[in-house]
Amino acid sequence: MAGKQKAKAKQKASRNGAEKQVPEFNRLAKWFSNVADVPLNWGLSSDAEIGQLTGSCRVSMPAGDAAEERFGEIASGFKRKDIPSVFELLKLLWCLPNGDEAIRVRLNSWNERFFPSGARGERSAHTVPDETLFYQLAEIELPLAWVAVLPSTVAEQNARLAVDRMADLVSDVLDSDGIPSATIISVLPQLLASWTRCSRMLKKLGCDFDPESSEILEWLVQQMLRWLAPDGSLMLGGTTSQPFSKDFRKYVLKMSSDPIDKHLAKYCFPPTGRDKLSRRELPETSSCSAWGEMALLQSYWKCGLPKVSIDFSQGRNRIELASQVKLLAGDITPQVSINGKPVLNQGHCDVVCWHQDEDLDYLEIEFQMSGGVVIQRQYILVRQDQILVVLDVVNSQTAGRIDYDCCFPLADGISLLSESETAEVYLKSGGEIESLVMPLGLAEWTVDRHEGSLGVQQDHLRLHQSMDGNGLCASLLFDLNRVRSLRPRTWRRLHVVEKLEQVARDRAVAYRVQLDQQQWLIYRSIGENANRTFLGENVSQDFYMGRFFRDGSVEELIQIEQ
Repeated sequence: MAGKQKAKAKQKASRNGAEKQVPEFNRLAKWFSNVADVPLNWGLSSDAEIGQLTGSCRVSMPAGDAAEERFGEIASGFKRKDIPSVFELLKLLWCLPNGDEAIRVRLNSWNERFFPSGARGERSAHTVPDETLFYQLAEIELPLAWVAVLPSTVAEQNARLAVDRMADLVSDVLDSDGIPSATIISVLPQLLASWTRCSRMLKKLGCDFDPESSEILEWLVQQMLRWLAPDGSLMLGGTTSQPFSKDFRKYVLKMSSDPIDKHLAKYCFPPTGRDKLSRRELPETSSCSAWGEMALLQSYWKCGLPKVSIDFSQGRNRIELASQVKLLAGDITPQVSINGKPVLNQGHCDVVCWHQDEDLDYLEIEFQMSGGVVIQRQYILVRQDQILVVLDVVNSQTAGRIDYDCCFPLADGISLLSESETAEVYLKSGGEIESLVMPLGLAEWTVDRHEGSLGVQQDHLRLHQSMDGNGLCASLLFDLNRVRSLRPRTWRRLHVVEKLEQVARDRAVAYRVQLDQQQWLIYRSIGENANRTFLGENVSQDFYMGRFFRDGSVEELIQIEQ
């Protein structure tokens, strides 16, 4: 027995000795030691150009002539603003074990050559997404990682500059409510990941960060929760946007001191859980930034409920529409021609009206086109009813034949199913009907359809309408309630009357829509406003939408003055 105990003690001592020979990782890696995944991988897709680190977190460092050759390759990448080159250096710093003096000396010499005497890199205008991401990684995160792993006088100078750069960048690309500029939305997942890592480093290094920029980052956390897609990735976040890992989510939430954000995360990330927060305690569900040229409309703070993200920058309109799955994703800028001649987009879009209340979200934007043509687009998301109306009005100073086309790109995995005798179509995911789409400006029955069509064009839903006159109204209604989409429905174009005479449809339109037992009224003036009547309702506004009660009376949801 004594011999066995002695053997066990000897075996234990051998194991302890082996453990002592394992290199101890640097303090940067230790600051994130309680994570299951590697923080450098946050925000990256598995097939991204930037190679991901494995869980073992090992990267080999070349020596001698090979080291100089590798330095030259990375330096050349820096000149080209090549993002993978920055990640190569970040990987070396993250994986550098304590005690490897030769590698530390080599990296210190590289630091002085990359950033001589604390020289400041050229500040970008932040209008090109990849250049903005490169700036964040190379001029902000890299110096902070360097001083965390290899502190020196030069590294400390660079880190102080990096803190100021980060404050400048945050205020340049986010508005005061944390809503990102549309110019950087495609790289927002990677920027958010870098800001999250940098915030952790700043805290551990004891660096003071600009209070105003810190508050903007806190607001960004709440905006991130708004912009989550059903799979947990960021909407409009580019083709490489991936669902947040559990650790990434945890450290992002650490950037906010508001406890309500952590509670909201239980609603917004899949799978959703129950929370005891009442609706009165929740912040506004939706957001819009005219400065950032972005908007997010959603019905409630819960994953799987209807929401639409909207980018209206550079005179274009890009959206993602989602409910339980993502349904549409892409550019839906309308195309218009007058008398066969295309009108040109002038490259600018303005917010005409933004409104949200307990019933709905309303966004109206305006495209300036050539030849005095104006296109006004309205988004109306009715929360409890789970319907989205996308309505376009074309106003032309010259009367003539107006042809309107708009394509709605389908999200991955979504297909279309058309009715044989009526104009509506279904959006399908696999074998499931996800949404019903109704073209309100077209006749319901195919045999009566003479002024347009709603159909399939490759992987797009295409709406075409034509009208003679000075104006045209084209609109789609999306029923985002799965169950109701399969039930009876109908819609009718109503007669609009002004001074006892019927108003032409190039001046005003009205619709009555029924989905199962629910009904709505929608009215839109196309030209100048006037006192008009339809279905017993008297209006003088630019836009009106109401909901029918069971007794036949109408509850006003919204009215918009011109």
